[in-house]
Amino acid sequence: MELMDTTFNAWLMPALLAVPLVTALLVRLRGLLPTTQATWSAGFVGGLLTLGLVIVAMLAYDWRAGGVQMVIEAVWMPQLGLSFALGVDALSLWMMLVTALIMPVAALASDGRGQNAEERGAFFCWLHVLLASMLGALMARDVILFYAFFELTLLPTYVLIGRFGHVGRSRAATTVFVYGFVSALFTAAGLAYIAVHHASLAGFWSFRIDDLLATAPQMSASEQGWVFLALMLGFGVKTPLFPLHNWLPTAHQGSSADGAVDLAALVLKLGPYGILRIVLPMLPLAVVEYAPLLGVLGVIAILYAGLIAWVQPDAKSLIGYSSVSHMGFVVLGLFALDAKNIGSVGAAAYLVNHGVAVGGLLLCVGILYDRFRTRELGEVSGVAKVMPAWAFFFVFFVMASVGLPGLNGFVGELLTLMGTFLSRDVLGPVYALLAGLGLVIGALYLLRLAASFAFGPLKAVSYPNSGASSVDDVRDLSRREVASLAPLALFCLVFGLFPYPMLSTLSPAVSEMTARAQQHLHTHQGDGVRSASDTSSSTDVLVTERLVLEASE
Repeated sequence: MELMDTTFNAWLMPALLAVPLVTALLVRLRGLLPTTQATWSAGFVGGLLTLGLVIVAMLAYDWRAGGVQMVIEAVWMPQLGLSFALGVDALSLWMMLVTALIMPVAALASDGRGQNAEERGAFFCWLHVLLASMLGALMARDVILFYAFFELTLLPTYVLIGRFGHVGRSRAATTVFVYGFVSALFTAAGLAYIAVHHASLAGFWSFRIDDLLATAPQMSASEQGWVFLALMLGFGVKTPLFPLHNWLPTAHQGSSADGAVDLAALVLKLGPYGILRIVLPMLPLAVVEYAPLLGVLGVIAILYAGLIAWVQPDAKSLIGYSSVSHMGFVVLGLFALDAKNIGSVGAAAYLVNHGVAVGGLLLCVGILYDRFRTRELGEVSGVAKVMPAWAFFFVFFVMASVGLPGLNGFVGELLTLMGTFLSRDVLGPVYALLAGLGLVIGALYLLRLAASFAFGPLKAVSYPNSGASSVDDVRDLSRREVASLAPLALFCLVFGLFPYPMLSTLSPAVSEMTARAQQHLHTHQGDGVRSASDTSSSTDVLVTERLVLEASE
C-alpha cells in the first residue's frame, strides 16, 4: 500500500537527499569556509538539519495507516520504466533515524582540530555523501535507484578509510572496495533478471518495487533459486554473511574511529535491509527452500566469529568480529519464518539497535586511542582510575552490546532466539540452542574487553596526546566527547526500557515483507494459507511485547 502526498511531503523526501549533498558541496568549496572550525561547524550543522528532517518525517508519518507513505515519483524514461521514486515505511524511518543520528555524532567526535580546512572539508564532504547515499537507499521505491544508492555507499566508504584511516588504511580500503564491487555485480544480475521477468510477464518495463512485487513471486522455483543466490551473494557481503565476512575486521583496523562508526553502524545494515526489502517478499519459494541453509550459516557466524573475537588482541578487530557474530542473529531472525514473525521483527529491531550500541563502543575505543595511541588489550589497563567518565560510557556500551536486560541490545537478541526456537517447520530449538551459546561467548569476549581497559592496575605504555606528564594525569572526557556519547547512551536506555513503540510499528511492516514466504510455507505443509493481516495483527505484537517485558523482569 502506498499513500501519495503532493503537498507537504513532496519536498520532504527530496530535502532529505538535498541537505547532505548541499552540505557536502559547501564544505568542499575552497575559500568559502577558510578555517577548520568553520568547516567543522558547517558539517555538524548539516548533520543536525538532516536529523531534524528525519524527525519531521517520523512525525508526519501516519503510523496507524502504515504502509509506504510520502511517495513522490518523477518518470525519467517511461519506455524503459525508469523513474525517480521515493517513499518510506516504518522500517525505513527507524533505520533513517539511526543513520541521521550517527552522522552528527561522528562529526562531533571527529572535532575540528589537528587538520587544515582543506582536509577537514574533504572529510565532511565524503561523510555527507555517505549520509545521502544511505538515506537514498532507505527511501528508494525503484530497484535501479536502490541499487545506485546502495553501491554509491562504496565510494565514500573507500575514501573515508583510505584517506582518513589509521595504519593499514590502504589495504583496508582496497579490501572494502574489491569485496563491494564484486558483490555489486551479483546484485545487479539478480535485480536485472527480476526486471526482465516482469517485462515478459506484464508486457511493459518497470523497476518500481511495487510492480516487481506483483510478478517476481511467479518465477519458477529454479529461477527464484538462481536469483536468490545472486542477491544473497550481493547482500551477504554487506551484512556480512559467513563466509563473506573477511573484509570487515580488516576495514575496522584500518579506519579511524568515526569512519569505523559509519561502517559498522550504518553501511553494514544495508545488506539485511536489502534482504528484507527485496529477497524475502520477491522470492518466497527460494526463501523457504534455503532458509535452513541460511540458518546454519547464521549459527556458524555467531559461534565462529565469536570465538575469534575472544582471542583478538586489538580492540577494533575484536569489535569487527563481534559485528559478524551479531549479524548472525539477524540472519537467524530473518529466515526463522516463525508463525508470529517474532524472529523477523527481532531481526529488524536488532538492525536498528545494534548500530547505536556498536557505534558508541567504537567511539569509546577511538577516544582511548587518541589518549594512548594503542588499541592493544595488554598495553592499557585501569583507565577507570583516571578516566571515570570514559569508563562509565565504555562499560555501558559493552553491556548494551552484550544484551543486558534494560538496554536496547537485549530486545533484538531475545526475539531472534524466540523466533528461531518457535520456527519448528524451518529452524527450531537446535538452532536456538547453538545460537544461545553465542550469547555466552559474546559476554565473555566483551566483558574481557571491558575488564582489560577499564579495570585492573593502572598501566599505559605511552600517552603522547593526553596532555599529561604521567599516566595519573591523563585527562578524562571533554564536553565535546560527552556530548557525542550521551545521545547514543540515551537511545540505548530509552529503547531498552521502552521497546514497544519500535516493535509495534516495525511488526506490520516486517510482517508484510515475510507474508508471501509464510503463505508458501504453510500451503506447502498443508496448514492453510495465513493472510498478511493475521501475521501483522496487534495481538501478536502485544504477545511479543509481553514476553520481552517478562524476560526483562
